[in-house]
Amino acid sequence: LGNHKRDLTINEIKVSQKIITSSLKDGAIGVSFGLGFIDGKSIGFREIKEALVPVKKMNRLFSVHLKDYKENIEESISDLLQISKMAKVTTIISHLKPIIGFEKSFGNAVSAISIKSENKIYFDSYASEWSLMPIQFMLPDWIKFGRIEDIIKKIKEKNSRERIMSEMEDFNFKNIKIAHSKTLPNLEGKSLSDYSVNRGISLKSAILELLEKSKFQMSVFVKNINYDYALANLLENNAILSSNSPGFNLEKSSLVHDINSNIFSNFFKFSESHKSIKIENAIQKATSLPASILGMKRRGVIAKDFVADIAIFDKNWKAREVFLGGERVFSDGKYLNKLNGTILRK
Repeated sequence: LGNHKRDLTINEIKVSQKIITSSLKDGAIGVSFGLGFIDGKSIGFREIKEALVPVKKMNRLFSVHLKDYKENIEESISDLLQISKMAKVTTIISHLKPIIGFEKSFGNAVSAISIKSENKIYFDSYASEWSLMPIQFMLPDWIKFGRIEDIIKKIKEKNSRERIMSEMEDFNFKNIKIAHSKTLPNLEGKSLSDYSVNRGISLKSAILELLEKSKFQMSVFVKNINYDYALANLLENNAILSSNSPGFNLEKSSLVHDINSNIFSNFFKFSESHKSIKIENAIQKATSLPASILGMKRRGVIAKDFVADIAIFDKNWKAREVFLGGERVFSDGKYLNKLNGTILRK
């Protein structure tokens, strides 16, 4: 349950189902589990199964971040397929990405999903070499369980610290940049290698120091995706083109990155020169397909009586104009500081 390694009690299950049912009635599109994050690592099969009971009853969605995208991705997918089949709910796997060095396992996992496509299983992915991830992803798995305060205590303990550093992967730290931190905003845009040099400490010590100082409130850009595999992955019929980034402030240039500015353009450019997919079908992966899966009526296509959410690109697939609900909100590379969104479901 949450940060504790124990199963839910019968009463807790009933309470959680009641909360989920209430949220779905209020307009929630579905339920999402972040199994790869610290507070999701200990979530068990039964907890997920019970949470999906109201989701199935109300015909909503089940979204999930896998526990592992590397050597255990096939096992993660197998478990997910079993849950999806048992719960009989439409399932979306978030950010399915081919990590460099684990392409074979990734390919097997995608094949397994495609075979089971009749069970309404989709995945979203993006066209970039980069991932946006919480900095704690670099820690060994055994240290990721429990409350953040307890994990920080272990990091400070000499024996635990030595074990952590010995078991941490040897990343290419030049390809890791600090993307965002509420507690240390002055470090945004800096590379981990630059930080370690400035502090006069090893790269692994720098990571642990940043974890402590930020209290885990830090995300990083990591160049760890096989770009060719990522593009090919999006050609699958059940693939959705998505971003892997929250919004960003244009005044903070460190946050304007390929991963949150060129993902859609990258795939559209690829589609124009690739014989396996027509450009209109590529565009559907970012428009009508997700709108249909999410149950968003009057969205996803340009048609009479549909909501006018429209993006206009130039010949190089650079976004020039964006309309939201019929109102221009972006023009010639500039945001117009207009908020014209609306509640999608109520």
